[in-house]
Amino acid sequence: LLVTSAIEKGFPQSTVWQYGERLEDVADFMEAVAAGADVAILDQNLQFESQTLLGSDLVRELIADGYLGLLCIRSANGSECDQALYRSSGAHCFLDKGLAPAEMVQRVTSAYWSNEVRTSEARSSSELLQAEGAGASRERQERYKAPVHRARRCSKAVQRRTSDTLPGL
Repeated sequence: LLVTSAIEKGFPQSTVWQYGERLEDVADFMEAVAAGADVAILDQNLQFESQTLLGSDLVRELIADGYLGLLCIRSANGSECDQALYRSSGAHCFLDKGLAPAEMVQRVTSAYWSNEVRTSEARSSSELLQAEGAGASRERQERYKAPVHRARRCSKAVQRRTSDTLPGL
C-alpha cells in the first residue's frame, strides 16, 4: 500500500492498480501492463503459496511481448550484483524498499522521462509487435493459473499516464 499511496500522491492524475494477492493476479497484471500502462513497478520476489516468481523474469516477458513503457524493480535486495540482474532483465529503474515515498516518486519520474526519450521512436513499430502477440493473453492466463490463496508478501502497481500526469515538463 505504501507504493500505491506514494504514486497516487506523486501523480494525482494517474490511475493506479495494485495486484498480487493471488498467483492468478500475475496474469491480470501482465495484461494491464500490455494494455497500455506507462509505468509498471514489480517486486523482485513475489512469494505465493505454491511458488515464487521473480519480477525480473516478468520484466523479460513484458519486453519480449513488445512493452515499451517504464519497468521498475522494487526490492530490499539492492547490492551491485542484484541491481545488475535487474538491469540485465531490462528494468529501467531500481527502487529500494527503504526509499522514502518522495524519493521513490522522484526516481520514477526521472526514470520515466529518460525512458520516454529512448522509446518514443520505437512506439510506432511496437504496434506491429502487439498485433502479432494477440495470443499472449490466453497463454498468460494458463501460465499463472493456480488455486486461490493469499500472497505472503507482494505489492505491484501500474500507473497509466494522462495528459498531465507526470511532473517535469
